[in-house]
Amino acid sequence: MNCGPQYTSKVEGMLSDTNSDSLIIKEFYSSKAYKDIPITFEVKVLTDGYWPTFKSPPMVLPPQLDNCIKTFEAFYCEKNKMRHLSW
Repeated sequence: MNCGPQYTSKVEGMLSDTNSDSLIIKEFYSSKAYKDIPITFEVKVLTDGYWPTFKSPPMVLPPQLDNCIKTFEAFYCEKNKMRHLSW
């Protein structure tokens, strides 16, 4: 079992990710871009370094959800030019 400082730091980061409502997400939910989305869409931005990595299979999303993702990506990338989103 891994219980050293590096492991617990990652677990703390994961808990922080899942419990935080970052400012950018709150901004998105109050933006015109979000209000124009016709379905309920909730997003969480997680820190890549805290989570286990694995090869994800290709996803085929319904057009409505794909449009939500593109809307959020455009909003997020405008606010965070140096960051990259992975789905």
